Amino acid sequence: MNTQIRNKKFLSTVGLFAAMVAWGSSFFIVKMLTAKFGVEAFLFWRFTLGCGTLLLLFGRRIIRSPKALILDGTLLGGFLFFLILLQTLGLQWTTASKSGFITALYVPLMPFGALLLLKQRLELRSVMVALVAFIGLYLLTGSSTPTWAGGINRGDILTLFGSILCVAHILFTEKLSRRHSDSLSLGFWQFFGAWVGSFFVYVLIDLPRPAEFVASSLDVTSLLWMIYVTLGPTVFSFIMQIVCQKEIGNLKAALIFALEAPFAAFFAMIFLHESLNSLEALGGLIIFLTSVIPESWLLNQKKA
Repeated sequence: MNTQIRNKKFLSTVGLFAAMVAWGSSFFIVKMLTAKFGVEAFLFWRFTLGCGTLLLLFGRRIIRSPKALILDGTLLGGFLFFLILLQTLGLQWTTASKSGFITALYVPLMPFGALLLLKQRLELRSVMVALVAFIGLYLLTGSSTPTWAGGINRGDILTLFGSILCVAHILFTEKLSRRHSDSLSLGFWQFFGAWVGSFFVYVLIDLPRPAEFVASSLDVTSLLWMIYVTLGPTVFSFIMQIVCQKEIGNLKAALIFALEAPFAAFFAMIFLHESLNSLEALGGLIIFLTSVIPESWLLNQKKA
């Protein structure tokens, strides 16, 4: 491997790690902002500001995008919108810490997505890892109650479905980013597709929310958090995913993505004073390990 390729892979790894930290920091922010303004308004303004930022900076380049790139980016944006919608809705009823770990289930679920979407062979080891991961999910969400149904709530379930959609989004991101060299324009049209979904939800649909929800006016602190979640976890992170993932591949990317869960729990503990009991923490640890260890084995096997 020559120096140029090695440097490109190193920078891609650093970029993807920075994106993961930004994603991990977003869970507690989304929980705070949606508690103030509701899911519909939050998603609409998140993607409106995201699209507006990219248009302001790179408008001429984006407008000249070929039709195939626009269609592929908008399709990718559909996956992005629905997974973020489910994750954001889930945060209304579950904690930011649990949401981070449940979201991380997309890593052990990745081989199943590759089987369904890419017709790749499913190994027995992948099935066993997924079963262990769901033991972790049980401990994280329902182990402290007599029955699992008594512990898991609608937020946990919505987040789980969002995690499943993450699998499709990551697989299609790598496929489409290799098809189109202009990662920035692909990222914009992805945000545009997500913006279209958020617009219809904002205008037409009254989403469910907790009984204690009370809409409040925009204040300076909330505005600053909204700017951060737009520029950091939205614009920067998803562009970095498109740019960097095609350089280092799914396996190494999955290892980095797995760190999102402990970072989400860390930020939630600092800013929201959340905590997990011993069984919940054990469940989160199991999910984290099922995200990291199997991918490490596969990565080492690939190098060999």
